[in-house]
Amino acid sequence: ALEQTLRQVIIDFEPRILRQSLRVHAAFTEERMSHNALTFEINGELWGQPMPLQLYWKTEIDLESGQVKVEESNRPRGA
Repeated sequence: ALEQTLRQVIIDFEPRILRQSLRVHAAFTEERMSHNALTFEINGELWGQPMPLQLYWKTEIDLESGQVKVEESNRPRGA
């Protein structure tokens, strides 16, 4: 449900992202389970000419400190 909500917010507020290409994945790992943080992997295509631009982000939100870290990557998860 959280992944779907975040995906919809991105679609609503960033119209340049091609909605059919947008993927949001909540990443849960053993080492992060004891820490109060949420991690999302977001990838999709940004509309552009002559062709769309591929985007990949890893976003981590620390729920205790409020700190947010966004990392851009060259390829999607699992590729």
